[in-house]
Amino acid sequence: DALWWGVITLCTVGYGDAVPISWQGKIIASGCAVLGITFFALPAGILGSGFALKVQQQQRQKHMIRRRQPAAALIQCLWRCYAADENSMSVATWKIHQVPLPSPPS
Repeated sequence: DALWWGVITLCTVGYGDAVPISWQGKIIASGCAVLGITFFALPAGILGSGFALKVQQQQRQKHMIRRRQPAAALIQCLWRCYAADENSMSVATWKIHQVPLPSPPS
């Protein structure tokens, strides 16, 4: 009776008016109560952790998007400073287009 009382109390099934009388019935009812709790508690934990991971991923994505625009602006600004520098040796700058083209032979 003590084991029956403990299992039913911990599973929060309640005592009710209809209870098993034999010890075999109490074991089967206890097993069904534990199985029922497991059947609903396990998916709830999985869904809860999945939801928490999804929220964390969205926050990380939001943080990355918020940082992307200033980083791109900084890179563009530094490239423009480098390209406009008189000592720049890069051929990817605008200076190469300032050199006059040789005139075609006549």
